[in-house]
Amino acid sequence: MNDARPGAGSAGYLPIASYGVIGNLRTTALVGTNGSIDWCCLPNSSCPSVFASLLDARKGGRFAVSLLSETSHCSQSYVEGTNVLETHLYSSTGCLTLCDFMELSGNLTMKRRTLTEPAVYRIIRSVGSNQVRVEWSPRPDYGRAGVRIEREKGEFVARSTGGEIFWLEGLRGRTWVETRGGQATLFAEMGLRDGQELCLTMHMNCSPVSGSFEGALEARDETISCWRAWLRDEAGAQREWAGKWRDHLVRSELVLKLLTNGETGAIIAAPTTSLPELIGGERNWDYRYAWIRDASLTAKALASMQHVQAARDFLHWVHEVTLEGEKRKRIQVVYGPFGEVDLAEHTLGHLEGYRRSAPVRVGNSAYRQKQLDVFGEILDSAHQLLRGGEFIPAALQPFLTEVANRAALSWLGEDLGIWEFRDRPRHFTYSKLMVWVALLRAVELGEGFGLNGEVAYWRHVAGVVRETILNLGYSPTLKSFVQAFDSEHLDASSLMLPLRGLVSMEDARAQGTIRATLERLTERGLVRRYSAPDGLEGSEGAFLLCTFWLVDALALSGRLQEAWDIFEGAAARANHLRLLPEQIDPSTGEFLGNFPQGFSHIGLINSLNTLRRAEGGSAGVLREHELHRKQSA
Repeated sequence: MNDARPGAGSAGYLPIASYGVIGNLRTTALVGTNGSIDWCCLPNSSCPSVFASLLDARKGGRFAVSLLSETSHCSQSYVEGTNVLETHLYSSTGCLTLCDFMELSGNLTMKRRTLTEPAVYRIIRSVGSNQVRVEWSPRPDYGRAGVRIEREKGEFVARSTGGEIFWLEGLRGRTWVETRGGQATLFAEMGLRDGQELCLTMHMNCSPVSGSFEGALEARDETISCWRAWLRDEAGAQREWAGKWRDHLVRSELVLKLLTNGETGAIIAAPTTSLPELIGGERNWDYRYAWIRDASLTAKALASMQHVQAARDFLHWVHEVTLEGEKRKRIQVVYGPFGEVDLAEHTLGHLEGYRRSAPVRVGNSAYRQKQLDVFGEILDSAHQLLRGGEFIPAALQPFLTEVANRAALSWLGEDLGIWEFRDRPRHFTYSKLMVWVALLRAVELGEGFGLNGEVAYWRHVAGVVRETILNLGYSPTLKSFVQAFDSEHLDASSLMLPLRGLVSMEDARAQGTIRATLERLTERGLVRRYSAPDGLEGSEGAFLLCTFWLVDALALSGRLQEAWDIFEGAAARANHLRLLPEQIDPSTGEFLGNFPQGFSHIGLINSLNTLRRAEGGSAGVLREHELHRKQSA
């Protein structure tokens, strides 16, 4: 069990693995096993934080419910089939249960069909007699705004110098406010009898709702119903093929939905910023945005689980924002969830960072980077939509033709690659692969779906790109595809060359790449991204998505036992709620990077599908791979 005492952990921080996540398809909140909400941005995920003790235990602010007596142990679990979280705090006198959720109603399947307010519900139930302590310290604008807290209309209201207003309803017992440095904190202590319940509700920028406890229970039940309706099958009978990994599969589905913006269909990479890839290091990035390159992998994962509308919404969002970018003659690789284009990066020097891992960054300068793989993602997503029976609007077709032409003209240039290096451009092999995918998809769109353009020209350039990759992106010395042309550095993204069909899995170069990845990039069953220096200090952990790529490559090579061993080792490293981070320290098992990470859950879904289909020899994944192989021949 995780230590549930307030401030437990290194330097006052809980391990990243000790958090659960709740949300409302607009934003999320991280809830620790100690009952503290330590991260929440309102009203949307890309907005400044209101609670950020995750990034500064002293200055960030929190919404904590704890026991006054010593907590012996704790546990967390989700209400089955939902993102409604229950935390149990145990003491010698009883147990305190917190049921945390953000209210949802309406149809979660379709975008713009959900009703939600920027509110957090905390239903508290006492088993046995318990003395309870509450700390409420909203710190808007990443803790930069001043805050005063007053009692008004029988409830508590926090007003910031930036104009934000937050109401806290339902608090009872002895209360007091302490103010330091212009920032107020509300405290409360109360005794709860066996079976006694209450609800603490926090609202943003509205008058107090003064809802009843029964109303809170109704909101909880409606929220549970919404999540379960989206899954379509509470019993999970349609997922029995996943075997003992069914619960991991369901949790991954629910994480991806939680990262989805209910208004636009965009799916952000993660709900947090600046959780470090190296404790005490500088590898801290803001992932609260939606990357174009996530589109095809995400759509594949969602569609494989019959969440077809979610896949369509994300792909349509990709095309909407990139088409708008084309009007400005600049297609970005990453956007805000509402299509925001200015993601200027800056650091928050007043926050110490998680376990003193500075700097804390907001914004992401990758939005200004040149990354050639974006052409492949755009055209591949269009191809997926059309194959799924979707209609491509006439206004979008000239844009797709322009993307294909631009890919054909720019493939000889250098870029900063899939891993968004910050030192210098290179001829990254993966980037060239995705240009090849772009041109291959353009040919298919032209021949099969009537896309106007120079199909013969696209096919010719695709052939040239492929031959160039085979000549310059392969190292005879390493007997493996490599990170960049004429380099001797390995990169796990090279596994995508056979997975994307540039060569067959039976090709000696594909098998050599798998062998090199296993021998030189894999540590304790987890795969690191690359072996090359990247211009940043220190190292990083193993990357879960790359680990799942290795699983796919092994499975499609017929090496099923090896694939299962690696899959099970990676999936078993999920936390107590089956949530996955971006990276894991192979030696200690410590979670690293932003959390929970959409890419990791996408990898789990896709790999489990690949394994089961490869195991049964069924059409799905195997036939798709064979199709790629024939097209590349």
